[in-house]
Amino acid sequence: MIYKKSLWSSNYDKGLKAPKIYSKYEVKKFFPEVKEIHGNQGVMMQEAQMIDSRMAINSLLTATIDDYIPDMKGITLANYVEFKDFTTSGDAEGPISGAKLFDSLNDEEFDINAKVIVNCTGIHADEMRI
Repeated sequence: MIYKKSLWSSNYDKGLKAPKIYSKYEVKKFFPEVKEIHGNQGVMMQEAQMIDSRMAINSLLTATIDDYIPDMKGITLANYVEFKDFTTSGDAEGPISGAKLFDSLNDEEFDINAKVIVNCTGIHADEMRI
């Protein structure tokens, strides 16, 4: 997928300096307002803004590529799909093995199996935990 530069920020051609490690004495010299340094070194890091939605889309699209990580199959992306419940292998107390999902476009429920389940529910993580 190719994006025209004008669709995004024009600052992507500018870079930030890499983190730099300073000795305890350099920190005191360059930053005299620092009262006391407990360690032997300090680190100067640059901070910048980013377009987090662009990073999320790029991460998702990259994850769909087969063999992006050698011998790994790419993921399948689904939109308008709602999580209903976890599925377990064996009895109800067994380990989580997948999920029951609902496709709202086709109005049907289906199960998927997964080797890895990632709980990305943020502040609702405790509500999802079994």
